[in-house]
Amino acid sequence: MRCCRRRAVPEGAHTGHEGSLLLRGLLQPTSWSQLGDFKGLASARSSTASTSETTSPDDGVSAFDLGLSPDEEASLVALEQRLAAQPEPHIAAHDRENTRQRLVRWLDAARFDVEDAFNRLHDHAAWWKAYGLDNFSSDDEFDTCGPLSACGEDRQGKPTMVARPGMHLPENKEDSLRAARRCVYTMQRGIERLSPQQGSSLILIFDCQGVQRRNCDLTFARELIPIFDKQFPGRLERVLIINNHWTMRFFWVAISALLPADVKKKIRFCGRGFREDLLDFIREDHPYMQYALQVQEQPLGCVPLPPRLPYEPKYVEAGPHGSAARSLEQIKPALAGSCRSSDRKSRGEGSCCW
Repeated sequence: MRCCRRRAVPEGAHTGHEGSLLLRGLLQPTSWSQLGDFKGLASARSSTASTSETTSPDDGVSAFDLGLSPDEEASLVALEQRLAAQPEPHIAAHDRENTRQRLVRWLDAARFDVEDAFNRLHDHAAWWKAYGLDNFSSDDEFDTCGPLSACGEDRQGKPTMVARPGMHLPENKEDSLRAARRCVYTMQRGIERLSPQQGSSLILIFDCQGVQRRNCDLTFARELIPIFDKQFPGRLERVLIINNHWTMRFFWVAISALLPADVKKKIRFCGRGFREDLLDFIREDHPYMQYALQVQEQPLGCVPLPPRLPYEPKYVEAGPHGSAARSLEQIKPALAGSCRSSDRKSRGEGSCCW
């Protein structure tokens, strides 16, 4: 078993109150302790925007009360009509998200401009095909030894994503681009572990432990960040940066220049005393938090990494392209998989510790 070691982005926090997103269930408050600041929104969300599933008797397609205002609901209906006249190219992965929930994400990214959202959806479908996301296999999803993985769940039972930049060790530009592509696929697989009742967004734990200059790969960042911004709207709920330290300022300066303003508002710097901050979003027994705390307690030890969260898609949309003729149990064997051992290189993935 191979032991690896890491170290630590300046202290300070970016927080924001994205109230309208809270109402739509696409974003959570900065911390659970701040729910009192949103009592009106919270009660509205629990009573009218709980995203409880219903079934339409005429078409069998699941529908969700998303807590939209009358104007926003009108925009959603108008977008549905535009897409009925000019449908998007079908993407099978979209069947794992409720259609109306997906359209609201794109409308929100377009500030509820129907034409803009319509164009973005068609552009996204074209990007998906060109990027070849349907050509990835389950072996391409990173496990917890990679730079991004699904590990554990938050307080709502949603999968949490964990970024470990200290594990990104490219040897050339091709390595950087290959890793970025696998991160895109890994993020998509994390999203597919969501059920519609849980909303559309995920928490990202960004662990700076062991980050050095060689991990600050601008080729990787310039490939990945614009894709997450443009092709995954409404997917990031909060970014919790742990083990950051002033010595990593160079890393933060380089990366922050590439981050959109709305992403910066979702960042919370938790430092090395991250436990209390993380507990606002995850439970005490979260496997990655327990791992990170053990690394602090045993700086010279070899702490085994927690496993990747099993891939169990929670939802398949009924309809002409969806699950009307197949059950989730039928598709699970084809979707299951683990990281490809031949890609584990010098990191010793699968048996590594930190």
